[in-house]
Amino acid sequence: MKTPDMIEGLPASLFPYSHFSGTEIKKILSLFGPLRLFCPWFMEPPSLQSINVGGNTIDIQYPLKEMKPEEHFKTLLLEYSRWIRANQDKGYTEFLRANQEAGHSENTTWEIRGMIRNGKREKSPDYKTLRYHLILHLAQDMENQRREADRMLTSLKEKGILFKGIIDESDDVQNPVEDLPSFESDFFMPERHLRHIFEAWFALFGVYIREDDLLLTLNRHFMNYAEELWKKEGGETQVDGISSLQFRFPDFSHLPLEDLYEIKRTSSGNNTMRELRDLLLSFGDDPIHNLPRLEKMTTNLEKSYPHKKTENSLKITFKYLPPFPEAGYHEHDSLSICLENRILFLIEE
Repeated sequence: MKTPDMIEGLPASLFPYSHFSGTEIKKILSLFGPLRLFCPWFMEPPSLQSINVGGNTIDIQYPLKEMKPEEHFKTLLLEYSRWIRANQDKGYTEFLRANQEAGHSENTTWEIRGMIRNGKREKSPDYKTLRYHLILHLAQDMENQRREADRMLTSLKEKGILFKGIIDESDDVQNPVEDLPSFESDFFMPERHLRHIFEAWFALFGVYIREDDLLLTLNRHFMNYAEELWKKEGGETQVDGISSLQFRFPDFSHLPLEDLYEIKRTSSGNNTMRELRDLLLSFGDDPIHNLPRLEKMTTNLEKSYPHKKTENSLKITFKYLPPFPEAGYHEHDSLSICLENRILFLIEE
C-alpha cells in the first residue's frame, strides 16, 4: 500500500500515556496527524503494525540518552510489580508518592527509596530520573489494566445480548452487567497522582515540546486536572481567560487505514484544515476574537467530511490555557508554568 509521507491534519503530541491500540490511533488520525508519541526508557513501544502506519505519521521519541537508567531498572521494575501483587491492600498509591517528606511514617515509601539507592551505580541517572520513569511505567500499567477491564465488560454486555432468550424465553430477563458503567466513567485518580504523572512527563519529555505544540489526550481526567491546576495558579480573576470549545468530528477508526488516508487526502475541508492550523498557531495572540473564528472553522470542517462513511462521531474538546500575568510570575508553581499558553485537545467517543 502506498501511503503519503504525512497524513494531513493537525500535528499533535500525545500525552501522558505511551501505549494506544490501533483503533485509538485511528480515532486520533481521523482529525489529527502527524503525531508524536513519547515513551519512557525500557517501555516497549506500542505495536502499530496493525494499522500499517507509514512515513512519518507517528514519531516515537524517548527521553534524552543521558536520562536513560541502566539495565538494572528492568529488574527494579519487576520487583515493584511483585510487591504490588503481594500488597493488594496498598496498591499503587505508595509507589506513586513522589513527595518524600522527611520523617514519613509509611515503611513502603522508605523501602522503595532504599531499593533505588541500592540499585544505583555511579553513572546512573539521579534518583529523580529513576522515579520519573517508575511513575510513568506504573501509570501506563494502570491504564492498560483499566482498558482491559473495559474490554472485558464490553464483551460481557455483548454476550448478554447474544444469549438473551436462549436461557429464558422471557424478554424481561436482564443482563446483569448491562447497566454497569465503563471503568472510564468510574475511574478516579487522586490529584497527587495526577500531579506526579504530569511532573514525570514534563521532566522527561518537556525538552521536546515546542511552544506551539498541541497536547492531545484521550483521558478527560488529565484535561480537567490541567485546567484546575491553571485555575489554582491563575487566580479567580484569571479563570475567564481560559478559552474552551467542544465540537463533533466523524470517527473513521472502523475504516482500513488506506480509506482513512483517502478521505483526508480528497476532503473538501483541506483548505479549512490549513486555515485551522494557522489559527491555532496564533490563537494566543487574540483569544477573545479567535475563539468565535475557531468555532466557525470547526463547524465548517466537520461538515466538509463525508458522514456517509461512518455512523459514529468523536467529541473533541479544545482548551487554551493563557499565560499568567507578568506580576509575580516567579511565584507560580513550576508545573503550572509548563501548562501556561498551551492548547490542549481531548478526544472522547
